[in-house]
Amino acid sequence: MHTNRKLLSVLLIFTISFSGCLGAQSAYQISNVENKRTINNCTSINKPGHYELKSNITNGGGTGISKSCIKIRSGNVVLDGNGHTISGRGNSHTTGVQVITSKATGGVKIQNLSLTDWHNGVEFRQATTAIVQNVMASSNVFGISVENVTRAQIKWNTIQNNTVGIRVNDGIEQLEVDKNSYSNNEVEIL
Repeated sequence: MHTNRKLLSVLLIFTISFSGCLGAQSAYQISNVENKRTINNCTSINKPGHYELKSNITNGGGTGISKSCIKIRSGNVVLDGNGHTISGRGNSHTTGVQVITSKATGGVKIQNLSLTDWHNGVEFRQATTAIVQNVMASSNVFGISVENVTRAQIKWNTIQNNTVGIRVNDGIEQLEVDKNSYSNNEVEIL
């Protein structure tokens, strides 16, 4: 009987600990992104939804100095590049995909996209949750830049030929940078 109580106590502690781990993983999910929309050029995303890039955007899509090609201004957004590329012109302070949302509006996920020849390939300047997965960031000053977010998950990305591969600030409460491939960056993570 005493052994059964110990076993039950150990199982209960394991179950609570394991369910806590699962809770941490769910923090990186983006809620309700059912509305699917397609995009073909530089644009602003101002409403929640699932946005899919249907073609490459070349030469920065005409992006000027200190401008962004795709601006995400809403939370609960998934931007799926479908394997396409958004290439810049190497102009000063340009950004391939820039996210600035209210921290109250939810997270943003960027996936399956290549970003080349930008000052910032992907830049999160403010969001609750920042997820960057299966992105190739190459030949940028900053491949992926994340600041002023609560949670950030940067996984399964290819980061190459950038001045700084990944830049994150110290204020992030939960940060997961894992399973990324790095090559020929002057600094991998800053």
